[in-house]
Amino acid sequence: MTSTASAHPTLRFADLRGNGEYKTLFDAPGLYFTYNGRGAIYQFLRWLPESYGDTVLLPAFHCPTVVDPALHAGYQVRFFAINENLDIDHEDLLNKLDTRVAAVLIINYFGFPAKLGPLPDACRDAGAILIEDCAHSFLRTDPCRLGGERGDVAVFSFKKLVPSEVGGGLRINREGLEFRPINGAIPWRESLRTDKHLFEQAIENLDGGLFKRLYCSIEGARVAYKNRRRSTEDLTPERELAFEYPFEEPLARARMGRISRRILTAASFTEIARARRENYKAVLHTLRLTSRIRPVFDTLPDTVCPWAFPVILNGRSQIDFSLREAGVPLFTFGETPHLALRGEKELGQATSRTVRHLRGNLLCLALHQRLSAEYVAAYCHTINAYLRHSLRDHNSL
Repeated sequence: MTSTASAHPTLRFADLRGNGEYKTLFDAPGLYFTYNGRGAIYQFLRWLPESYGDTVLLPAFHCPTVVDPALHAGYQVRFFAINENLDIDHEDLLNKLDTRVAAVLIINYFGFPAKLGPLPDACRDAGAILIEDCAHSFLRTDPCRLGGERGDVAVFSFKKLVPSEVGGGLRINREGLEFRPINGAIPWRESLRTDKHLFEQAIENLDGGLFKRLYCSIEGARVAYKNRRRSTEDLTPERELAFEYPFEEPLARARMGRISRRILTAASFTEIARARRENYKAVLHTLRLTSRIRPVFDTLPDTVCPWAFPVILNGRSQIDFSLREAGVPLFTFGETPHLALRGEKELGQATSRTVRHLRGNLLCLALHQRLSAEYVAAYCHTINAYLRHSLRDHNSL
């Protein structure tokens, strides 16, 4: 492989045309749209009465964007343990579920439903809200539908599966649980930036032409200048976190943008789910498993529309850049913990080791609908060859 496809789907002008299955999936009671997924969490927690409690329980392995909404909504956060297979440590979670807990948020990692076990009943008995975070994949299949039916509340991030740049949602599942969205206006600078970025993606995906060449020349110079400026900055961990995972309250309070909503309206969700599932199966069939690499989920349930193919690759940080340069579309998740986790005194040594292991070795292989199953199989052969040669070089030392 000589070229690298994008790790995530990017916009094409064709994505703005047509009418997909939007009404079938999204015309449902209790569903509200927000600017992004973290905004959905923030708005709901802001809405909860103080009588529910002052603490939110979150998984210890996470993206920082799941922590900030709770903090900015005025809650304390505590973390429960996750094992190496991304399953909930129910004993640890239930030990931390007390009368101060307003909500428990569980993550369906990469679109695979978390094993809830006794959690729904325990939350109900404790008077806590169970939030099912479906940000990694909002789709369920067989038949194609909107996921997140198991929690009292479900939250979504649409940009994970469609090239909408932004867009989140919240659905109230529990009867009698009220919610009123803020529906704030999007700051004009952010709206302009998002629309500009989407337009640029569509240009980059054109087959060619003078307009595209001119744009690429100007944009290349701008990005190079921006990278030079950032490389001279002295970023503390706090500033680095804010740069990579910003939480902006005006955006968390805002509604979804018009163009992003149009992209969602035009999408063919059945085709998106079919392509992602076929690509997942292609990886399962082609990737050679060794003591160094293993899938987190070695089967694909009929109802799952996956966000990516997560693997545990021992020593990931030593080779992920080489794999990317070889044409493998990949990304990481959970590599940067929220600063609140570093001050968690009750996490325990075993959980801390597990989280560090996941942060250092979890790698996500792209599966999105722009990739063919043949391309996915080809990049798996690239990974196989790289690891085989790496092992051979190690044994020869």
